[in-house]
Amino acid sequence: MAALFRAAGLHSLAGLRILDVGCGRGASLRQFLEYGADPGLLWGVDLMEESVRESRRLGPHLKVICGSAGELPFPDASFHMVCQSMVFTSVLEDRLRGRIAAEIHRVLAGGGKFLWYDFAYDNPWNPEARGITRDEIAHLFPGFARQIRRITVAPPLARLLGRLGPLVYDLAAQMRLLCTHDLCLMEKPGGRAAALPPPAKGTIRAD
Repeated sequence: MAALFRAAGLHSLAGLRILDVGCGRGASLRQFLEYGADPGLLWGVDLMEESVRESRRLGPHLKVICGSAGELPFPDASFHMVCQSMVFTSVLEDRLRGRIAAEIHRVLAGGGKFLWYDFAYDNPWNPEARGITRDEIAHLFPGFARQIRRITVAPPLARLLGRLGPLVYDLAAQMRLLCTHDLCLMEKPGGRAAALPPPAKGTIRAD
């Protein structure tokens, strides 16, 4: 994630209004604080009330609400960055996927960034999850510029390799054929989001 941000010229998330769609317990929002994001500008939305309560407990300074990703309660073009992690793969209905994508497009400002992390393949052990191909990503977000990296060793294999130590896993992760997720940073066309401040305290590191 840090490497993609730096490649896109994002040296800090300071001053950016950010929304995490399907934020769960708020892990991504709290990680953005390490990249210089302002707590008062971070928002999260999740369908599960239990996840929202836990997110508020772990990050009481964050604004997290319970709601549907298919009907976001925010004005048009109100965020500089939107992110989603493992949301689309859990939505099996094409129409709902399209509605969620349309809502993300609507609330993201022109020139804003959209961070995507999700399965690239179907999970044969979980019929409730369906992978998203890169062609499907392009169809859901037409006109968006994209940087994509294939990451994350297939979970069953990763659990096995994890017992052998982090070095073994890191070596396996460098073999992209063993990886099953896409990490993608996209940019919405039609204008520029608010300019970022120069690198300073809280600068994003790629290590």
